[in-house]
Amino acid sequence: MKKQYGCIVPVSMLALSLLILGLFLFPQLAQAQSQRNPCYYTTTGVTSCQPVGTSVTGAANGPLPVGGIASATAPTFVEGKVGGLSFDLSGNLRTASSGGSGGSVTQGTVPWVVSGQGTAGTAATGVVTVQGIAGMMPVLTSTSPSSSALIGISPTVSAAGESSHVLKAGAGNVYSAYAVNLTATQGFFVLLNATSAPVDGAVTPLACAPLAPNGIASLNYAPGPPGVFGTGITAVVTSANTCFTKTTGVITAFISGSVQ
Repeated sequence: MKKQYGCIVPVSMLALSLLILGLFLFPQLAQAQSQRNPCYYTTTGVTSCQPVGTSVTGAANGPLPVGGIASATAPTFVEGKVGGLSFDLSGNLRTASSGGSGGSVTQGTVPWVVSGQGTAGTAATGVVTVQGIAGMMPVLTSTSPSSSALIGISPTVSAAGESSHVLKAGAGNVYSAYAVNLTATQGFFVLLNATSAPVDGAVTPLACAPLAPNGIASLNYAPGPPGVFGTGITAVVTSANTCFTKTTGVITAFISGSVQ
């Protein structure tokens, strides 16, 4: 017992009073105390909040998991309302991506599946067609070799030696093209933005490469983006001494182009 200002006050009551006063004056002390022992709920049937650091399922330390709502179907959110993370009934986190047509993207045991944006791939091809800024395009989702025609381009080739070849009679993109000189005359291999080969004379190529005698000239846009030809794609071999003049009738070549 302690005498204070003429009153007898029990020491235990004094200590309790000081503690309560301290909590009012320094509330962070109580908050710090509660943060020292966080707890979590599991999905294994344990309904009570388990302290972090204890083993409930056999793991060394119980984690503090990300909270969310498990449901068979994706939830619908209302603007201005708080929405939690969403899990399917297998525990997979749902994710969504907006852009293009605004479809959602999920990944499971099969290659990427894009809802409402093209055709989903299969486990055999690892390919999916998606809607992007440039339109529909195949996207490779596997680094394994594939026999799928969706990820390849069928080349347009010469049936015999020739001086020109229309690779595409309309607007398109060039991924690669080459010419094999079948003569001993040097010249140039050019790509023209045209639906057919023009007459000999001045030309305005969009691509040009020197063609050695009995040699190969190659034009390759890999890894991209491809070359854009707004009218058509026509390949020409010319024996002129410049890229800007078409002179045919001398060089013949095997021409091949991968275009879309």
